[in-house]
Amino acid sequence: MLLRGTCQPQRLLDYVENFTLFTDSKGGLVKIIAQNHQVLGVNNAIAATLEARRRGHGRAGVFWQTQGSGKSYAMGFYSQKIQRKIPGDWTFVIVTDRTDLDDQIADTFKAAGVVSQAEGDQCHASSGAQLAELLRGNHRYVFTLNMRTALPRALFTAFTGTPLIDGEERTREVFGDYVSIYENRTPELQLVNPDLNDDFYDDRQGQSRLPRQAQRSDR
Repeated sequence: MLLRGTCQPQRLLDYVENFTLFTDSKGGLVKIIAQNHQVLGVNNAIAATLEARRRGHGRAGVFWQTQGSGKSYAMGFYSQKIQRKIPGDWTFVIVTDRTDLDDQIADTFKAAGVVSQAEGDQCHASSGAQLAELLRGNHRYVFTLNMRTALPRALFTAFTGTPLIDGEERTREVFGDYVSIYENRTPELQLVNPDLNDDFYDDRQGQSRLPRQAQRSDR
């Protein structure tokens, strides 16, 4: 199943071309390859983006993948694949709600070569006027805070680590429905033998008594 899932020719070529990054780190150059939830999510997001453009409503969907799942890299895969594969003069405006997050995503993009160091440093818009000026230039990426109202005709894709709350109709009006959902599943361990440590100790001492059991429970 693993071989069929990854080595089907069209899927493998897509993976090699569009889901591989090289990023600078303290230890040197590191090769980053996408995980399955990133590949599926990004391809779903691109399909939703094209559908939103075709229909003219701008709601390209909500990309919800849990915290720590690599959303910054997914944003890089998403934008670079569109740049490579979809005709058009694309500009991506990365809008965040916190300065530290704005810096983090910009640093990730620069380290992975999605943007150059110079472009990543100069393409931060701190006002609507500066955003308009940057968009008039020849920039593939612009980073900014809270500028949604300055882009009334843009396509909007939300990348988030938390699920939408029931009743958040305004969010759906802006971004639409989910295009990807991924949440870590951590197996729960239940210890049913309170004497487990003693049993292990006795076993190491050559006693015949064996540990009774540590039972795993998946819920």
